[in-house]
Amino acid sequence: LLAFLIIFVLLNLIGALAPPLGVDDLKYHFAIPKRYVNVGAITYIPDIYFSNFPFPMEMVWTLAIGLDSAELAQLINWAIGLLVIGWIVILGYQSDLKSTSILFSVLLFYSITTVGNQSQSGMVELGGCLFFLAGVYLINEYKEFAQRNLLIWGGVLCGLFAVVKLSNAAMVILLTIWIGYSIWRKKQSLRAGLNSGALFGSIALLVASVWYVKTYLMTGNPVYPFLQSFFRESPPIHYELLAWGVQEPSTADSSFEHLNKIHYRFFSQLWYLVAEPQRLRGHVSPVFLSMIPLVISYYRKGNKT
Repeated sequence: LLAFLIIFVLLNLIGALAPPLGVDDLKYHFAIPKRYVNVGAITYIPDIYFSNFPFPMEMVWTLAIGLDSAELAQLINWAIGLLVIGWIVILGYQSDLKSTSILFSVLLFYSITTVGNQSQSGMVELGGCLFFLAGVYLINEYKEFAQRNLLIWGGVLCGLFAVVKLSNAAMVILLTIWIGYSIWRKKQSLRAGLNSGALFGSIALLVASVWYVKTYLMTGNPVYPFLQSFFRESPPIHYELLAWGVQEPSTADSSFEHLNKIHYRFFSQLWYLVAEPQRLRGHVSPVFLSMIPLVISYYRKGNKT
């Protein structure tokens, strides 16, 4: 298992050393940091509407491109993938898992082809994963030792996680509710639960609000380019300047339409996962699927003993 993991790490390293090839990297993950470097400022870019997404990871790419190149940014992302592995191991030991189970977990995670693609590109999800896992670890430590600074730093990390992608904020809201409820149950004190949830949520919001305020000051919409119908004063998106032409891309308002078919999508995705993984753009590797029976068998044996 360790040999498989090392092979994946080396393959991803080779890919990270290659010039950027990903569509999203060339469209905005690296394109916008390059524009920032050329202009010498973080500014509104009318022809790339992605430029007003929260950009904590792209700020790292901006620094890397300013110092050297996009390849350096990809190497940093590859290293972030290794840090994620480290946090999986730490969380595994925190949960009293055996070394074999932790190794299974690490290989199952790192063998997913999406993770390989992320490690070789400027995609931001690995950074979000790093912030999230580190934040969860600190939250668990807070529940065990009740040290407020642990919860504060957990809030900082989850605040960063919230702005890696706008949709991540929903997970932070759920974490806030869960923290309040779990502390209430543990201490049998509603006040303690509310205080813990409020502290965590306020710290996360304070960290994330830096990006929301920046976007609001530039566009009049804190979550631009989403929810344009609610923020009428937002500057128009200059579709005629976009690389893909005048056809308007799907907006966030229309993207919620897929929820109408959520039951169909759930079961169809399960089928594609097993029978037609190419429909999911290879997001789950054969190694991942082939190891699932081994994992189930392993835990069944553990439950019997």
